[in-house]
Amino acid sequence: MLLKSKSNLSYLFFSIILILCLWTVAFYRGISTAIEVWYTSEIYNHCFLILPCTFYFIYQKKAKLAVQQFNPNLWLLLPFTLLLFIQVFAQTGDIKILMHIATFTALPLMIWLVWGNKSSREVYFPLFIMLFSIPVGDQLIPYLQELTTDIAVPLLEFTNVPIYRNGLYLDIPEGRFLVAEACSGISFLITSIAFGFIYSYVSFTSTKKRLVFIAISIIVPILANALRVYGIILTGHLTNMKYAVGADHLIYGGVFYGIILLLLIMIGERFRDRQIAVESDNEHEKPVTGNRTNYNVLLFIGISISMQQFLFNIVESNIKPVTHWQVSIAVDGLDFHEHDKGRWQPKLINSKYTVKGSISYQSDDVDFYGAYFDEINGELIASQHRFFNDNYWTLLSSATKEIDGTLVNQLKVTSQNGQQRMIYYWYQLDDQAFISASKAKLYQTYQKILGNNFTGSLMMISDVIGNGNDAQDSMNKILKNRPRLINLYYQQLNKLTQ
Repeated sequence: MLLKSKSNLSYLFFSIILILCLWTVAFYRGISTAIEVWYTSEIYNHCFLILPCTFYFIYQKKAKLAVQQFNPNLWLLLPFTLLLFIQVFAQTGDIKILMHIATFTALPLMIWLVWGNKSSREVYFPLFIMLFSIPVGDQLIPYLQELTTDIAVPLLEFTNVPIYRNGLYLDIPEGRFLVAEACSGISFLITSIAFGFIYSYVSFTSTKKRLVFIAISIIVPILANALRVYGIILTGHLTNMKYAVGADHLIYGGVFYGIILLLLIMIGERFRDRQIAVESDNEHEKPVTGNRTNYNVLLFIGISISMQQFLFNIVESNIKPVTHWQVSIAVDGLDFHEHDKGRWQPKLINSKYTVKGSISYQSDDVDFYGAYFDEINGELIASQHRFFNDNYWTLLSSATKEIDGTLVNQLKVTSQNGQQRMIYYWYQLDDQAFISASKAKLYQTYQKILGNNFTGSLMMISDVIGNGNDAQDSMNKILKNRPRLINLYYQQLNKLTQ
């Protein structure tokens, strides 16, 4: 019996080491880019602790795992193979979010595949928690900014603080506040959710209690962040902006979040299942006989990964970006005036060429901005891009608009002084136009796999709203001539490369 347990433990540790090695080879690019995100973004700093925590939880179960039967679940070879292909596709197109999802879904799936259903059931929660290594969630920032503002403003009005809301700008008699990205509370929310899952696992045995605590760990930070913003503005109002300005509100926020985290722990400790602390890894269980330590599965995984790497080397293309753009139609009626003015212009990362100026059509004149990306020095689709200068503008609304049978993205922004501006934008990939960033990225990757051109441009027009100017009507007229507009843009790109 003792020899049987030792044999199982040896297989347990050997399989974990081999799985980690194979996983690293197959998903190296996903792992390295995820670590880069963890390090550079404070939103995901906590991800460094996820895998160590999960493997510690698995280690705690070693006695129970030692008496389990490791029968590989061969059905999971299908989704695992699919993840290998997804990784090839995502790595080819440098689709980081897809790489990260594939990477950190594959690791628990590999353990489940090799250990089988019965053994994996003992550690199902640690395997699930591995998914929190995926650096995803910052897409919620604009929504959290809006939600925080929506909650804080009524609270200020309820306490008789005179306030005027202009997008994300909040004006009180003593000064102006901006509910910026740092005020969205996204970092604390994502950390709190991960903490909620981990704490519920170590503190509760009841599924109902776990779900309730997880729900609390989601709701509390959202409400707490709105209360923090309310408190900062109220402090500024009561002290005539002597406090809660500059870096003060960040310091106050850090202290406040610490208090909220302590509150969550106190709530958890109040309802904690005390018996979980003495839960036994029962070493007196009878070991299961007939253990099938199928090393062939690990060998098959290794072969599959070798094929994946071979496939990636075939698919990876050395396409050079185009250096000349074909102008297929005349651009009569449209005039381009080059200039670099206007604080509305986007903040983009590493575009190869930019075309800035204004477009004139009949009596209408609108601002124009085009950015070309070669996908070597910079990506057309990147989460770091900002479609307007958020140092001076905040978003009022966003929508999709159809103009003469074609679609564009529409943004309405406002400045600190109350000026409003309309922005239309889309992604142009050769003769294909996209309003969806994800579809544009998938199309680029598809073209790269086929060995075709996979570069692209972000194209934008904008105009000020008001002052007797019908911005939307002016931009609509120009967009009805979108083929000419695109060719005019290509003309300017050709000039830049001469």
